[in-house]
Amino acid sequence: VRLRGRSGAIGARVSISWREGELSRTAHRWLSSSTGFAGQDDGTIHFGLGSAPGYSRLRVDWPSGRVEHLPAGPADRRLTIREGRGVGPNKDHFT
Repeated sequence: VRLRGRSGAIGARVSISWREGELSRTAHRWLSSSTGFAGQDDGTIHFGLGSAPGYSRLRVDWPSGRVEHLPAGPADRRLTIREGRGVGPNKDHFT
């Protein structure tokens, strides 16, 4: 998930829910400006969904206070989410 906020996306929280067999799972990630010593984040958050074919819910809590809920979608793809405009064109898919 790549985030593009109106005033930057640093501090945004992405929550994703999916089913893995009989279990319901949810993961949360926060976008930060760095990932380690002298590191820099490119605005991308990665989620591993295990053997799940897709996710059932994706939520973005933007630093501005805006909250966006996105519909279910398949796994193994990249999403670009723009604040207030939702998901942009998906040109990159993993195979």
